[in-house]
Amino acid sequence: LAGAADLEFADFALGASADRRLPLRGKASFRLAVENALAMPAVDLRSPGATLQLGGGKWNGTLAARLERGEVKGESAGSVAGVRIEEMLGAFTTAKNSVSGVAEIPRYQVRFAGRDAIAIRNSLTGQGSVKVSDGKVSLFDLVGTVEEKIRGVLGGESGKKGDTNFVTFDANFAIEKAQMKVTGLILQDSNSSVTGEGVIGFD
Repeated sequence: LAGAADLEFADFALGASADRRLPLRGKASFRLAVENALAMPAVDLRSPGATLQLGGGKWNGTLAARLERGEVKGESAGSVAGVRIEEMLGAFTTAKNSVSGVAEIPRYQVRFAGRDAIAIRNSLTGQGSVKVSDGKVSLFDLVGTVEEKIRGVLGGESGKKGDTNFVTFDANFAIEKAQMKVTGLILQDSNSSVTGEGVIGFD
């Protein structure tokens, strides 16, 4: 069996925690195929291109998924624009407002597989780039940390408590083993430019 249809997303959300999920809404055209319908059914679902409302922004991309023997395997590629970065991090990690601002993912590609939502989340692999504008990092005061390091007041690996406001935040990311590795990070404000890298764990 095979055919085309429109799939409408309503009351649909992404994320593990019920109070921090990211709403996904809209209608997308799909191609649906069912194999071995009377013996061991396998369902293929593919969208060559769609635009959906994701939180306060938009997702634009492709999606392919296959359900067979109780397991879902699939992949997606595309872009995201206009979503609050704190909402996106909150849906997939336990980070709580550590970074805020308006996010754009100009490109991404991910693959997934699993029998439930947690297994699918932990199986995510892929890469992409992210840009965040007019936001802040609430983990430390970057300028204050540098100043106190120079003065020899601050020791260890921790930074000076506070916020770091930025105009732009650009980075590349790779997802694997329930972690997001960030490379080529550039953090800019009106007075400084900082580069670096790091890891965000899904936990």
